[in-house]
Amino acid sequence: MRGQPVTFYEREKIELFMRGKWSHRKIARSLHSDHTVIDREVRRNSDKDGVYRSASAQKKVDVRVHKEHRRKLEED
Repeated sequence: MRGQPVTFYEREKIELFMRGKWSHRKIARSLHSDHTVIDREVRRNSDKDGVYRSASAQKKVDVRVHKEHRRKLEED
């Protein structure tokens, strides 16, 4: 079962805490979330230089969410 998606506000908080050198577990406790959600968010949406930025992370998520998904049964 899926949980709630990370909001832009939470992404901004993650960026702020990452700049403050907080651990992923400490960030997760602050946001009342599981540490694996933070790990996954940072890993998926960091820039190529390895820095997490909330604005670029949100753009990546928006592209991923609005991408057209083709289903195999609809191709015929």
